[in-house]
Amino acid sequence: MITYKDSSIINSFYLDVLRGDEPMNIPISQYRRFTIGLDNGSVGYKIVHKGLELPRINYQLNTKNYNFLCAVGMSSDTNFTNRLVKIDVETGDSVSWTEQNCQPGEPIFVLRHGAGGEDDGVVLSVVLDSKSGQSFLLILDSKSFKEIGRALVPHHIPFGIHGQYYGHA
Repeated sequence: MITYKDSSIINSFYLDVLRGDEPMNIPISQYRRFTIGLDNGSVGYKIVHKGLELPRINYQLNTKNYNFLCAVGMSSDTNFTNRLVKIDVETGDSVSWTEQNCQPGEPIFVLRHGAGGEDDGVVLSVVLDSKSGQSFLLILDSKSFKEIGRALVPHHIPFGIHGQYYGHA
């Protein structure tokens, strides 16, 4: 679960703040992994990673144990999204994709037909190249998190809050 220490994240996105002359001070998120003791009702958590938004998993494992999560990561300099991150939620190990002047959107995991593991597939993300003013669909190998392709478009695609992929069996 992505958490913040308080509700100040909401205030940082008001238009007068975004358009203001002051540098933006966007609070840093925490990805917390919560545990619930079914026998005694205890609740605990551990902080796995900081500076993430829009986390996604292989949703075929929804309500089951999973090991990998992909999310949009934030720059430690600007607190603005500038990378995609894959995290092993058990160990906290992570790998990322980033490119100068590029802001990726929400990652979407697509399982490979006949997959041999939880992260056997691709990760898709619409990325804005702010220098060129154009967007592209980024395709990453979800195991290695290396780029395997991109589809360029001749204009920018506005950021959306959430993306969806609907496959069929």
